[in-house]
Amino acid sequence: MAPIMAAVVFLAAMTAANGFIAPLAGHHHAPLARSYAKAALQMSTEGGDDKPFVFPRSMLKKGKLEIPNYMGVGTMAWGDKKVGFVSDPKYKPKEGEFNPADLQGAYNTLMDAGITFFDTSDVYGYKSSPEGFSAEQLLGRFAEENGRPLIGAKYMPIFWTKFLIGGPWRAGRRAIAKALTATLEKGGWAYVDLYQVHFPFPYFGGMDALAEGLSRACDRGLCRSVGVSNFNAQQMREFSEKLGKHGITLASNQFEYSLVNRDAETDGTLAECKRLGVVPLGHTPLAKGLATGVYTASNPTGGKMGDPKYLFKDLFPVTPIHTALAAVAKRVEGRLAEEAKEEQRRAFEALEDGEEQAPPPQLKKISTTQVAINYVRAKGVVPLPGVKTKAHADEIVGCLGWSLLPEDVAILEAAHDAYKVSTGGKTIQRGKDRDPMKRQAISFGQKSGGWASQDWYKEED
Repeated sequence: MAPIMAAVVFLAAMTAANGFIAPLAGHHHAPLARSYAKAALQMSTEGGDDKPFVFPRSMLKKGKLEIPNYMGVGTMAWGDKKVGFVSDPKYKPKEGEFNPADLQGAYNTLMDAGITFFDTSDVYGYKSSPEGFSAEQLLGRFAEENGRPLIGAKYMPIFWTKFLIGGPWRAGRRAIAKALTATLEKGGWAYVDLYQVHFPFPYFGGMDALAEGLSRACDRGLCRSVGVSNFNAQQMREFSEKLGKHGITLASNQFEYSLVNRDAETDGTLAECKRLGVVPLGHTPLAKGLATGVYTASNPTGGKMGDPKYLFKDLFPVTPIHTALAAVAKRVEGRLAEEAKEEQRRAFEALEDGEEQAPPPQLKKISTTQVAINYVRAKGVVPLPGVKTKAHADEIVGCLGWSLLPEDVAILEAAHDAYKVSTGGKTIQRGKDRDPMKRQAISFGQKSGGWASQDWYKEED
């Protein structure tokens, strides 16, 4: 009987690890996929946690992270009613609101365009979890309709996370697989493509236990690669070494990066990513609107009704960046127009007698927001802009098919330098933090020092 059970366990784990359940989760069989995934996980841990089923390392894709089009999206706002989410899909959202139908439309638009990497976390939209509308649950639902995306999930290492989302205490190596199992069940997935430590909070049990727990999750086929989030250069290097002891290669580091905030360059984090071969993921690539060129000193409301999002004193120092964004957008539009004309000319010369010439191509309009996003791509960082509506998705899709030239980047960075001079070298901070967990973590971090500081938790989108 034991050999038969071993074979069943092996096949179940192999199915989960290699994504054979993924087609089920990606169409109309999410409940069945959840059941299979859960069964595989239960069988893989029979006999006690100290003797888990270990999936053959030669059959795992650990450490390799490939993101199509070098573009992803963030889901921090999904399910969060404080930022305008409305759970009723029949309710017509007002200005600044969005519902599941809006998110579904955005998801479909992005997936159809080849933007398939979605960054999420078990604490995103957690208050909507009882209704089935947390970020993970929504992402799982949308995958049923339009295929499975590449999933970048996160592990919140704060000890008391259970008080927010349930589950075990976040401590020791065993908690990682349990938390990831809960994520898989919510999304109806057999595995996630990337599992990230949300930020370098002091971990109960030690960072060695955290690294070992992530390794075990990989061995069981629960995740394909391991990353970190909001780690500085030293923290990333040290944790990479800890993972290496278990045969795991650190795949990614997610940190804040935008034309307004280039701290990851000045503190050496981006350079360390390149040295280690770690994929840099940039959250908040639009600096909560400051880097879009939409909210300016002369237009603080962004053309919308209501109170301005930012004060004049915050927007005025960013004026050089806003001016440069507009100038580069015009440069790109002109360049694309010339390319379109040349393409049309070659097509005309290739016409045979009697053939009708195709209508002239529609000229591409480039927004300052798209320039800001593609600046992040030009710096070798995968941008993760937040998306709430199809209009947001259309804006992101419009970033594909063109790139900035070195001259464009130089114009933008000269403007950034002028902005930093006007602020005395400081980076303009956003308004009050809305996340109660973040405020608690910062309070604890200021007291504990070391791996915790007031800088390590940054908003994701």
